[in-house]
Amino acid sequence: MSVGPILLGALVSGLGPAEPTEASTSTPEARAAAQTFGECLADRSPELSAETLRRDFRTTAYKNSLLQLARVNEGCFRTSGTMRSGGLLIAGAMAERLLERGSVPVNVQLARAAMEPAPQPRTPAEAVAICLVRSVPDDVGRLLATEVASEAETAALRGIDSVARLCNRSGHELQISDAGMRSILAAAAFRSVQGGNQASEAGN
Repeated sequence: MSVGPILLGALVSGLGPAEPTEASTSTPEARAAAQTFGECLADRSPELSAETLRRDFRTTAYKNSLLQLARVNEGCFRTSGTMRSGGLLIAGAMAERLLERGSVPVNVQLARAAMEPAPQPRTPAEAVAICLVRSVPDDVGRLLATEVASEAETAALRGIDSVARLCNRSGHELQISDAGMRSILAAAAFRSVQGGNQASEAGN
């Protein structure tokens, strides 16, 4: 089965650190489908997935790379009846899977990365996420270990609310759903571990 235009359109609609609203209306079923799809992409094409996530999500190069991932991994598209989520949740799932592939626990990876220069944030939401993954790596690691749309996920997110408020230096309240925050945190964690200022991000 070839990847349909609805999914491809969703994939290029935006990664989400700048556009977290797409996750706000996602049902638990849609979130689970997006998580499975993103994990499958990362498992089948880890190098291309990592290259995609290192790119600037605002560029054409990022969108083209995400489309290529979908096209070369059509076997991952097993949930066409419930897939309604766009690039934010899928990219977050990819980032989580890539972080989990190594033998070093995610929290340890984040703590080590926090000793290096921070990635340059591109949006206010991403700035908060980068601050969180560097400030409370254990809490972020626990969050990413929970099942999506679970009570444990909700509890983990509420546990970092106070730190998130301290990390928000934009002067504006950010309205981000739980689904959106998890995905933004996962992407920020990946950028932090990988080194956020790589040359590949400059492509457009």
